[in-house]
Amino acid sequence: RPDAPNFTLESLDGKMVSLSSFKGKVVYIDVWATWCRPCLMEIPYSKKLKERFVGNDSIAFVYISIDNNDNIQGWKDMVAKKEMGGTHL
Repeated sequence: RPDAPNFTLESLDGKMVSLSSFKGKVVYIDVWATWCRPCLMEIPYSKKLKERFVGNDSIAFVYISIDNNDNIQGWKDMVAKKEMGGTHL
């Protein structure tokens, strides 16, 4: 089974994070956008799934926003408003 291709993206706090930094973990990746209604409707289910694995350090929850650079503050505000845990890129 081949490894997933590595990528590096900027996090909420401006740090660069690579997929390879989660090596050895199961990685749940959620691709979403603040303007995507189905994406926003899915957030509560993602949060429930994450709650099932609280304390399990072998799983990483990674959320990748596809909002454009004009909406960085909107992205940050939505993550805070929806109280989304995990790693946000």
